Amino acid sequence: MKKPLRPYIFKAYYNYFVDNGEKVYIEVNAPYIGASFEKEFKTFIVPESKTICFNISPDALGRLDISDDGIDFTARFNGEVKDVYVPMGAINGLLNPSSSLYIGLPDDPFYHQSENIKKKNDKKNPELKLVNDEDSTNDGDETREKSSRAKSRKRSAGSDAFKLL
Repeated sequence: MKKPLRPYIFKAYYNYFVDNGEKVYIEVNAPYIGASFEKEFKTFIVPESKTICFNISPDALGRLDISDDGIDFTARFNGEVKDVYVPMGAINGLLNPSSSLYIGLPDDPFYHQSENIKKKNDKKNPELKLVNDEDSTNDGDETREKSSRAKSRKRSAGSDAFKLL
């Protein structure tokens, strides 16, 4: 599968703005992320367009990580520090208010929600299985298995040990 183009364009323009000492804002499509995001940042979302703008300039953030999947940053909202994760598919574009420059990011099928949800559901998730002392298969190895399980239980935080299949 081809890598998406959007993160490369995003990083290029972000670096351009930062290298020239300009402020960088991102315009985010709030409904793309979901209801919890809309509830968390309700006071900052423009009702007509359902978008929110974040200042992601280095001097405005405590931390910024840009990946192919999205951006993760720490910022202050009304004096409260919040960790924010924005999926790359939710970013409409970058803007610079001082130059009135807006760079719209291209539509990329890689980030269409319905396709990504379908792909995630197609993958088989690992299952957890409870391992008990009674699950012994070989009588000769039974005491050895019981003692090793007892040791592993002492190391684990809970009283039951789980095995990933």
